[in-house]
Amino acid sequence: MAVEVLDLTRAAVHACGVTSARAFDMFTGLTAGLAAQQNANDPGGTRWLRLADEAVEMFLQHYRDRHGGSP
Repeated sequence: MAVEVLDLTRAAVHACGVTSARAFDMFTGLTAGLAAQQNANDPGGTRWLRLADEAVEMFLQHYRDRHGGSP
């Protein structure tokens, strides 16, 4: 199941124009970090969850717009 979710996530990131393995590693690191912070410091709340959209926007701008998805 986890592998399927990872594959679906990779496909979604690729569909946004980000295709490098390095960029995908950064994406999983960013999202896992936010999830870890949320679970550890505000379980049941939204303190880090509310940052997810902004983090994804910054990620996409950096990797897609500046690098065209390349490493």
